[in-house]
Amino acid sequence: MRTLREWMFRPICGFTLTLALMGAGSAQDLNVPTWTAPLGVLSGAASNDGQITVLTSGRELYRLDAAGQTLWKVAVGDIGRAFPLLRPDGSVLAAVYDDSLYAFDPAGQQLWKTRLDGDIFASPALLPDGSAVVSTAGGSLYRLGAAGEVLWRQRLGSPSYSSPAVGPDGQVVVGSQSGTVFAYGPDGTQRWRYKAGRSVFSSPALDASGNIYFGSADGHLYSLTSAGELRWKQPAGGFVNASPIVTAAGQVVVGSFGGRCKPSDWTALRPGPIRRAQRSPCQPLNSGTGICWSAT
Repeated sequence: MRTLREWMFRPICGFTLTLALMGAGSAQDLNVPTWTAPLGVLSGAASNDGQITVLTSGRELYRLDAAGQTLWKVAVGDIGRAFPLLRPDGSVLAAVYDDSLYAFDPAGQQLWKTRLDGDIFASPALLPDGSAVVSTAGGSLYRLGAAGEVLWRQRLGSPSYSSPAVGPDGQVVVGSQSGTVFAYGPDGTQRWRYKAGRSVFSSPALDASGNIYFGSADGHLYSLTSAGELRWKQPAGGFVNASPIVTAAGQVVVGSFGGRCKPSDWTALRPGPIRRAQRSPCQPLNSGTGICWSAT
């Protein structure tokens, strides 16, 4: 088995943060945690240099070391479920349900807090200049400067629970509950919009060519060009809240409420039926969404 030198995090019963090092060995070995930390974790985990940053049910942001020991914790105004976002200078952005985006330095000191027009359910995305784009339940897409100032705001017309995706030219793509996917230039100018059959909770994913992938509550996985033109759409067996991932092998993998994981080979779809290059096991979560993984 090829060694995978990366960390995997997932919340388990009791909102415990579990750390497992994936390496050579059997599939059963991958389920043995290195350590656990009963923090009441609500968000995904952001990791850098072995350190881990998470949001918890106690309205706190934690920074842990590689052994699971607390380096610091700070209070925030509410709970949050979005992944904290690590910036190149070591600072961290945390989106929480008090309508605010926070920034903290590597030592846990608050740098700024910017209040927006609604709760922030999805993680922000970074642009190369250190600014961030973030969508809100108030129905807006914001770009904030490195110091937290609002550079621009675009109204989406409905709530957004989608993390923006940023293309190589700075194009920002985001979904909305109206079913419309929007694209904006770095200056906030709208480039195009595409209407799916129902709401788009899913965060878009991009491949190396700039093509866009997202799921919809209409039960389909969509692929658009970077210019917003439909490449193909494929049935996913149930509505798709999960966000697709694009693998190094060119597969697009997404979970659906139909209880299936849908791997598709985008290099072979022009459009056409989904080709199952590999059958992957799925672990259903209490939401019904499936997570796929494979070990080779």
